[in-house]
Amino acid sequence: MIETIKSLSTTLFYQPLFNLLFFFISILPGENLAAGIIGLTVVVRLMLVPSSARALRAQRELTALQPEINNLRADYKDKPEELNRQMLALYQKHNVNPFGSCLPILIQLPILLILYRVVLNGIHPDNFNLLYSFVPTPTALETMFLGISLEAPSLILGLIAGGLQFLQTWQMLRGRVKTKSTDPTTEATEQIGQRMTYLMPLLTVFISSTLPAALALYWVVTTLFSVIQQSWLLRVHPEIAKPHVAVRIKKK
Repeated sequence: MIETIKSLSTTLFYQPLFNLLFFFISILPGENLAAGIIGLTVVVRLMLVPSSARALRAQRELTALQPEINNLRADYKDKPEELNRQMLALYQKHNVNPFGSCLPILIQLPILLILYRVVLNGIHPDNFNLLYSFVPTPTALETMFLGISLEAPSLILGLIAGGLQFLQTWQMLRGRVKTKSTDPTTEATEQIGQRMTYLMPLLTVFISSTLPAALALYWVVTTLFSVIQQSWLLRVHPEIAKPHVAVRIKKK
């Protein structure tokens, strides 16, 4: 049973991504693993543009609703069931999906895990039998990128990934109106959120610099894509840059 599930996951998930990676390696000059990863990442992110736009809006809507959420937590701090009902009513009133901002991340995590498996096992000739008949087999696969081996950990790429992660978070929080709350739980949640702004980039640096640099390169490219995409969306789409719930709350 376990072997059947493993074989099915390889056929449905691992093998298509494996072939897409090597397809880009074959059509881009130099048979370079880095070029394949960059090409694969850009294609995946372009496919995610619609969902990423919705996720960005959902995240900014939740940020705009934060004062209302803080008030509810203070009013119903001793009534968790009523708090959940009031929170759900608030989300429904403003047509906000609290989990809408998670979709692109949930989609990318399997890709990251599969890419990890590809880097650990797939770049060896013994695994080229997984290539489809129309995908050329590389004859001299290059695994160096700007003097960095993509098969070994790289602190440089890890630092770049962490820096871009911080930039992306700062970009999202820029212009956010800070609110004070007398509720200790809400205040603690706010403090944790502020600390995570700095903790997550540090965690990204640690993880990226201990895993094969190919994964760090993927994270660098996908985060850079997110920064550029967010900047473009916030500039050209006022309905995202200025969430409707923010306007409604200010009128109260």
